[in-house]
Amino acid sequence: MTELLQQRGAKRFRYFPKGHVKKEYVVLPGRILDDSAEMKRLLSLSLVYARG
Repeated sequence: MTELLQQRGAKRFRYFPKGHVKKEYVVLPGRILDDSAEMKRLLSLSLVYARG
């Protein structure tokens, strides 16, 4: 997650503007969302993390 937060435009996720920050969630900038190879890489990492 630290790697993601270092990306320009990435930020921690909140459900509501003044709500608590969700510790393990990141809002990705559009340029990452538009990069299908990067999204596949991030999804793979997420699956590995979720499986433990």
